[in-house]
Order: sequence, then structure tokens, then C-alpha cells
Amino acid sequence: MDKWQQKFNKPIFFVTPDIKRGLGLEDLLPQYHLIVSFRDELIPVLRKKGVRIFCLGEETGEAILPNNSGRLLDHPQVARYLAEKGGNKPQIAFFKPSLKTEMIIRKKGYGIIGTVAELNRELESKLNLPVLLAGFEQYLLDSETGSLSEFNFARLEAKFGLPLTVQFAFGWAGKNTFFIDTGAQFNKLKNRFPETKVRITRKIDALTFLNNCCLYRGRLLIGPPAIQINGFALLSSNPAATCGRQWPASQLTEEQIKAIKEISETTAKIISKLGFRGFFGLDFFVEKNSGKVSLSEINPRLTASSSFYSYLERAVGRIPLLAYHFAEFSGLDLPLPPPGDEAIMGTQLSLRNRDLINNLKIENEFAVYKYQGKKYKKARRDYAWEKLAGNELIYLPMPPGRNSEEWGRIETKMEAVTDGQLADWVSYLF
Repeated sequence: MDKWQQKFNKPIFFVTPDIKRGLGLEDLLPQYHLIVSFRDELIPVLRKKGVRIFCLGEETGEAILPNNSGRLLDHPQVARYLAEKGGNKPQIAFFKPSLKTEMIIRKKGYGIIGTVAELNRELESKLNLPVLLAGFEQYLLDSETGSLSEFNFARLEAKFGLPLTVQFAFGWAGKNTFFIDTGAQFNKLKNRFPETKVRITRKIDALTFLNNCCLYRGRLLIGPPAIQINGFALLSSNPAATCGRQWPASQLTEEQIKAIKEISETTAKIISKLGFRGFFGLDFFVEKNSGKVSLSEINPRLTASSSFYSYLERAVGRIPLLAYHFAEFSGLDLPLPPPGDEAIMGTQLSLRNRDLINNLKIENEFAVYKYQGKKYKKARRDYAWEKLAGNELIYLPMPPGRNSEEWGRIETKMEAVTDGQLADWVSYLF
């Protein structure tokens, strides 16, 4: 065990309905526990490696299980497990802050690993982005915010052109983002949600990118950008849905990478002054014609890629940003990372098209599959990124009973997108 891992000498409990949200450090930290709702084919595989997992579905046999961390944390059997394993003050980590989770943590005297829900909502709201970045308008697309009933379509068309992008304050995986081509579409949305506040911009022809960051002891730790995989009908019927991410982002120029870093540093200073600490992610547009980089949203919490990205960091010998996140809220001093992250490589795909699951050319069960000669062959049942060959993928189906927008997940070292097209190995999955 490395010296930095030994500093985590108190139990940490990651509470999440879906076990995949809490992975990344499960086999590194000496007293790390996963508390989950749903049974998953991953659980016995991880337990064989010594990972500590409490699964409520296994304990109770109940068909209806908590689908959010707050309700899970409030369950009596979870409370008993924490009392037994947690010492004087169990430290509770979670994927996304919520008032319910925060209330239970404070009521029961647990320690909290993550930002408070009120600040999370303030920073994550897409409506607040122009206010937060006031004075740095060059980093954002021109926009207007207000209730839908206040807007006139003809005026918006004259200002922004068509299509328009209409976004609600909050959304996940492209939900509550609408692309508007006609006045009829706009009026239909307006009549359905007249008092809903939205942010409206022009729809641009752009690639989208992300980077993961962590504010640790007042210092910004920043990961390399990844391209976001979206706009492919094969993976989702929603053109706005994010269906994965891929490192490295070879599509970016050095100037664009520099711009992403500059925007990240500016944003980090702003949210740090507001009291934010720990892990966060940023999303960016890069326009295809001009190459201009714009900030599209702030994710002031763990991100959809935080667990997977931790394995990529570990593969190149780096302390994961997730470890710095835990250390920030645990008061631990970890060595800072050396410069350079070019070797980070990997792809994660989310299958959001439910109909496609029935057409899978692999079995709809957790396993490692080998791709060769346009065909797939099951290789083994294991979850070990470091052992994955260059022509293999890990397939993770949605666990039974889980209410999710994601029907399956793939993790691999193969590139999924090249020159704007899905790679053959993706197409041959269906």
C-alpha cells in the first residue's frame, strides 16, 4: 500500500443506489465501504477482491428499493451497518448532493464528504451561468434567461437565428434541453411550461468536451479534456443526450486545450470564492467552423465519469482526483500530482436506446468481451481495467429494478469515435 493510501485511516461510506457510482477507489483505500440499493452482477466479483459492500436488496429481499441516496441512508438497516462499522463518526460520501441526504447526515452526526446541496444547486443551474461568469462573457454563448411566457419567437429568431436551444435550469443526460426549429415547436413548449424559467441560445454546430477538476486545499487540480459522445441515434433517440466520453481528446488543438484550461482556472476561482471545495466537472462547446471554445455548464459535484476516470488515472500511476476529493473533506494532506497527463486513455459508452438492448450481439450480462474479426466472444467475468486488453470491452447492464436512463454501459481502451463517426466495433455490437 502506498503511503498516501495509509492516510485514509477512518471508514468512508459511499452511499449510492447504483454501485457503479461509488467505484474508483474501492480496492485502494483501507476502510472504504459501498452502501448500495440494488443487486448487481458486479457485487460478487468485487467482494472476491476484498471490497466491502452492503447491498440493501440482498439484506431485505424487497422488490421496491430506495432510488436515491437520501432514502437509502435513512433506511434502518443502513443505520445499523453504519453503527457497527463506522466508529464514532462515519464519513458519508455521495454522488450528487441533496437536501434529504444532507439533513440525515447532520441529524445523525455523520461526517459529510461533498459540497452542501444549496451551493450545488446555485452553481449547477444553467440559468445562473451568465451571472456567475459576469465579466467573462467571452467564455459563454450569448443568451437570454426568463420565463418561457415572456419570450417572443420572432424576436428570438431575429437575434439568434434557427435552430434555438432552450434549456431548463436542471437536466441530466440531455433531458430538459430542446432544439427548436419552428414557431410551432416553440409555442408548444411555451404553452406546456409557461412559467418555467429557461436559458435560450443559438444552436451551434460544435463538438462537446469535458474535463474533471478538484479544488483541493485552495489549489486547482485539473484533468485532461475528453470528447463527449453525443448526437448518435444508435446510442440514444435524444440528440442532446450525452452517451459517453473518450480520452484523449485528439480533436483539440493546442490553442483550444489552452483555452479550456484558462476557462477552468477562471471558473475555479469564482466557485472557490463562493465556498465550493472538492471534485467538479466542466463541459465545453468547440465550434466546428471557428474553433471557438465556450463553457456550457458547471457540474459542481462528482460527475458521470468520475469513477471511470479514476481507473484511467490509476493506470498511469496518478493519485485520482476522487482521492483528493475525499481528502479535502477529511482534512488529509496528500502529495500533489506531477505535471503531465497525456497518457490517460479510455472510452466509456452509455447505451440510452432501450430498443437496442434487444439487438445486442453480446449477452446482456456483465462480462469482458473480446472483439475480433467483427465478432465478439465472451472472455471472462472480471472488473479490472489494468488487465483489459486493447481489443476487449467490459459490458455492464443496468441492474434489475433500477430506474435509469442508461440501459447498459461499456468501458474499453478502444476509441469509439473517429473523425465524427462511430467506430466499427460499436456498430457491430448491434
